[in-house]
Amino acid sequence: MSRAAPQRTNSNGRLKLTERQIFGLMAGLAILGLTIAYLAGGFAGSTAADTESDAGIESLRKPLPVNVMTLVHVDSIVQSRNYTGTVRARSLSDLGFEVGGKLTKVHVSEGSTVMKGQILAEIDTETFNAQKQALWARKAAANSQLDELKSGPRSETIKAARATMLAAKSRYEIATQNLDRRKRIRDALSDEEFDQVVSMAKQAKANLNAAQEQLAELESGTRQEQLDAQAASVAGIEASINEIDVALSKSKLIAPFDGIVTRRYLDPGSIAPASAPVIKLVEKDHLEAWIGLPVSIASTIEIGSSHKIKIEDRKFTATANAKIGELDRVTQTRAVLFVLQPEASDYVVSGQLCEISVSSHVESSGYWIPMSALAKGVRGLWSVMAVVKNDPGDWRVEKRSVEILKTDSHRVLVKGTIRDSDQIIVDGTHRVSENQRVAPILDRQANREPLSTQ
Repeated sequence: MSRAAPQRTNSNGRLKLTERQIFGLMAGLAILGLTIAYLAGGFAGSTAADTESDAGIESLRKPLPVNVMTLVHVDSIVQSRNYTGTVRARSLSDLGFEVGGKLTKVHVSEGSTVMKGQILAEIDTETFNAQKQALWARKAAANSQLDELKSGPRSETIKAARATMLAAKSRYEIATQNLDRRKRIRDALSDEEFDQVVSMAKQAKANLNAAQEQLAELESGTRQEQLDAQAASVAGIEASINEIDVALSKSKLIAPFDGIVTRRYLDPGSIAPASAPVIKLVEKDHLEAWIGLPVSIASTIEIGSSHKIKIEDRKFTATANAKIGELDRVTQTRAVLFVLQPEASDYVVSGQLCEISVSSHVESSGYWIPMSALAKGVRGLWSVMAVVKNDPGDWRVEKRSVEILKTDSHRVLVKGTIRDSDQIIVDGTHRVSENQRVAPILDRQANREPLSTQ
């Protein structure tokens, strides 16, 4: 048996390889390298074969189902704008007395709810009552005098007047005879004596004429002019009494409509001048919204049409009632009055702000699509995923760039590299890529009429 060569060590005790051992080691490493290279080439061939196999499987894989919508072009859109206004009571009045006086009673306080016809306050009526009593006394005297005139003179009065007339006639005859005698002896009389006789004759004549007229008047009865004058005097007194009655009726302040007292200007004991405000009353159940609209928008509001008015967080139905016939110089708007339904008075008060949304058609060319159909493009742009039919049963995805024109609550108006009747994916755009095979499913919700026509 051969003996193995003894191993050599160096002075440090480490193993020292011979030249033959080193050569053998290098040969072994070379063989190992060739083996690895061969195996790597085999794996590469296997990978290429696997890739070709996967391509064949991909051609047989089922297309991804996607929801699509058909684009419909629109030439105009419905644009809504909000306009603000103020709620006002149909009637708001500062109530006062038509006649002045001392305020004796105030039956309501601020915040009181009152009904039409209710007495709100009263003034002192003692002065009016005293004036009325005096007028009644004057009327009684005037009526008595009128009755006497209607009855005519009494027979005793006529007899006395006739006797007076006869006496005057006798005195006139005596005076005439005396004058005739003086004329015959004129030369024996002084001028003074003769003039005195003439004057006495004239005076007797005048007295006789007066007595005859008075007798004739009494015998003919009361003249109609006298009756009319006295009747007019009675009517004047009655008119004064009526004025006092009117003043007494106006001594009570009456509510002209149902409402709420918002202010009391005077308290009992105060002097209320005529027409001075005493109570401020606001109508409760008839509220109106006064909203300024541009003239072009106001012209589209039809009288009698129904609208929704927003007041704080509530919406109330209102009817267009009237349009103010002049332009507001500050806002350059035309006020439109909307009558709120009665139930609004339970939640709304005069002075609150209100808002109305008015829709109008605006020219704008594009396509309405759901927001979920948008996909982010490069450099901040937007795109949509369209489905294109290449071969029967072969639908592929294409990316189309779009520009957003208008946004709505759940949709956007876009234009770009899209056309009428194109079909785009409405949701899940992150699940697809360009040129991917898909199976389009028409989404009826996305293709509903309002989305494609507004």
